[in-house]
Amino acid sequence: MITIFFILRDKLADRLTQLNLKALGAELADVGGDIGIFTDVDGTLSEIEDHPDLATVSSEMTDALTKLNHLYRLVVVVSGRRARDVQKIVDEPDLLYLGNHGLESRHKDKTIQRLDIKKIRGSLVAIKSEIETELAGDQGVFIEDKEFVLAVHYRRCPHENVKKRIRALAAKLASEYGFLAQDGRQVTEIRPKSADKGRAILELAREYGIKLVIYAGDDATDVDAFKALKRASAAGDLRSVCLAVVHEESPADIKESADYWVESTDEVRRFFLWLAKIRQ
Repeated sequence: MITIFFILRDKLADRLTQLNLKALGAELADVGGDIGIFTDVDGTLSEIEDHPDLATVSSEMTDALTKLNHLYRLVVVVSGRRARDVQKIVDEPDLLYLGNHGLESRHKDKTIQRLDIKKIRGSLVAIKSEIETELAGDQGVFIEDKEFVLAVHYRRCPHENVKKRIRALAAKLASEYGFLAQDGRQVTEIRPKSADKGRAILELAREYGIKLVIYAGDDATDVDAFKALKRASAAGDLRSVCLAVVHEESPADIKESADYWVESTDEVRRFFLWLAKIRQ
């Protein structure tokens, strides 16, 4: 598929011509029913907040996801958050949730862990203790313990030198303990190397016999997923459509890694409504 960038406006018109959406619609029709829709949460379904506990998904966005779930074979919410936490935010139990970058899956009230927590928990506790000791007293910094993953948030920290120190410390400790450190939107995560959105999406797509994956995201881990999907498409494993949500904190390569891009969570919602409309 030729990469075409567009911005969804009031009538879902792109920057070039309506033919781009028609072409996408034709591609989806060509695949038939074996389509899976995957989406990130923070910055894609919900606005980024100063603290992750403040994030909300609007009822209108949840309604759009519910419509898609009735019309497409698979609708999955993919997040770095814990699966049960993101399910609570989205508030639609019938969707499938991949939490902790794919290390957990949850549907309705059942969570399945895809990695033995006993193998990594001791190391994460040790890393957390070292970070707490090193950053004690630093203003606006807090550690979110997601059981499989540690996230050091510093959006509220006013000191750039502290943020640099956090990133360097996380990289050092991750390397020492055999984990991966990755910087995101005013946050640095330390996670197992097997925690990978792209890998989790592809595994689930194969499990459900999905022939075309649509994935929407906005951050560095989503760019990684875009690239994994493109590699799978190039290998002929499946087809993919990647939608980037672009903002001032976006990774530098997010546009070139995606097939389409929008500029807000509301444009994501309208894109989802368009996907629903063409299936009705």
